[in-house]
Amino acid sequence: MKRMTMISWILALSVIFGFYGVAFSGGGPEDPACPTPLPDPDAGKFLRGEFTVAPDKGPCSPYDECLHYNVHYLLKWGNQRHLFSFPTSMGTGDLCSYSSEELKDIFARVPCGMEVGVAFGLSGVPVITNLEIVKQYSCGTNDEMIRGEIVIRVVPLE
Repeated sequence: MKRMTMISWILALSVIFGFYGVAFSGGGPEDPACPTPLPDPDAGKFLRGEFTVAPDKGPCSPYDECLHYNVHYLLKWGNQRHLFSFPTSMGTGDLCSYSSEELKDIFARVPCGMEVGVAFGLSGVPVITNLEIVKQYSCGTNDEMIRGEIVIRVVPLE
């Protein structure tokens, strides 16, 4: 009985110190594959595609404090196509009020964090070079959505 109690305490303390160590250390060292700041997109292959952003239709109503959006990138390079999806929190404002440049800034680090280049077999840092809103739907309602085009350049590491 004493042995099981001791093992339980050791496991509990390991989890607690492990969690707080990561939480208070800033998540560990910076990932060299996603440098800060992102490199200038002056070389590398281009990935082109489309994106959509819409409120999540989960158990929360869209204008509650738990509002978040679902974003989907469908990217192409040669004959390859990959879909990348992620949730994001962009505030409680009207989705249609965001400009292309604001969305580009909000999503700047996402391709790098999702290892977009790796999915296509390209090494380097993926950087959004162009993001353009093409169409806005149902603005100001719970069904609002934006659709656009995106270009990402995978900048080779030196």
